[in-house]
Amino acid sequence: MDHAARMISDFKKSRRRYLEFTKESEHRIKSLMNGKSIEYLAIEKRTKDLASFSKKVTRPDKIGKYEKYTDITDLSGIRIIAYYQKDVDAICRLIKSWYEIDLVNSIDKTQASEPDRFGYASIHYIASYGSARDKLPEYVQFAGMKLEIQVRTLLQHTWAALDRRLRYGNDSAVPIPIKRKLYRVSAMLEGVDEDLTDIERRVVKLREEYAEGVKAGKLQVAVNKDSLEVFLEESSTVKKLVSAARRSGLHVPTFTGQIDEEDQRYNRLLPLLRATEIDTIQKLDATLNDLVSSFAPIFDLINQRKIPRVTLSVYALIRMLLYFSRNDSVRDVAIRSGGFIGKTRGRIDDAYRQLTTPPAKPKVRAKPSRK
Repeated sequence: MDHAARMISDFKKSRRRYLEFTKESEHRIKSLMNGKSIEYLAIEKRTKDLASFSKKVTRPDKIGKYEKYTDITDLSGIRIIAYYQKDVDAICRLIKSWYEIDLVNSIDKTQASEPDRFGYASIHYIASYGSARDKLPEYVQFAGMKLEIQVRTLLQHTWAALDRRLRYGNDSAVPIPIKRKLYRVSAMLEGVDEDLTDIERRVVKLREEYAEGVKAGKLQVAVNKDSLEVFLEESSTVKKLVSAARRSGLHVPTFTGQIDEEDQRYNRLLPLLRATEIDTIQKLDATLNDLVSSFAPIFDLINQRKIPRVTLSVYALIRMLLYFSRNDSVRDVAIRSGGFIGKTRGRIDDAYRQLTTPPAKPKVRAKPSRK
């Protein structure tokens, strides 16, 4: 048996262990990123198959390069696709803090190419659990195994996919007219990547300014997704609203700073506020403050039957309160476009009638006439 055949045989015996190593690595990296609240688009995993391994070790330029199959560093692979460059940077810091990195075989391909490079690439780490973790019971089966971890932005990933589709692996294979156009596209994509990262930074800064404004009572800002989310997080009026709803027995999930799935799907609150001409956070705050004294009575009536228990997000609570606005035009729009139907809408209508119908005057018994 020649050297390449021996390596193929050894890898075939160990491949199941590499499959487990890849699976565990994917779970580990997801847990690490979720623990740090790092957003990412996707994680892709792959374990080299036997055909690909055989092809690699029998290539003329690879013969004699590897003494044993474990010298090949990409038998297990994880690719992390992030949204922005700042996310890539955070993921890289996290990986370097947890894994032992083989610096000799790792490469930052975004820095390795010439300025007029064909395409632009990702960061490749060759990682292992390291000598300390290799001794732990949960990792001992993976001792000495290496993992290739690629980290790239969404646009870097898009370019790589297009590169594969075009089947141009390097500059020398590209006809000159095509090369010029590809350089332009590559430069545009890289510029867009940088611009998107800059926009994301500005959004974060804007949200910080909104938060400072809400805390200071400076509410003369336009209603939009970000200003609304910050208002719901920071407003004392909203905190009173949520407390009153929960005391009445309504289930109000903890606000996470993101639009809940239902409101995001139907995008209900923002267009409703625009239709009612509540176009600034100040107007929204004033509308809610006008109803503060009615919070408890409204919620008590909505939930008076107790079964089934009513669950409403913070966004849905505000939509519901617009039905009770003392401004007739706001209430009219809420009735037409508030988005509530069925039993919940029935409860809202019943509550409104009970709150607005004056109590019946007691009947006065006629005094008997004197004869």
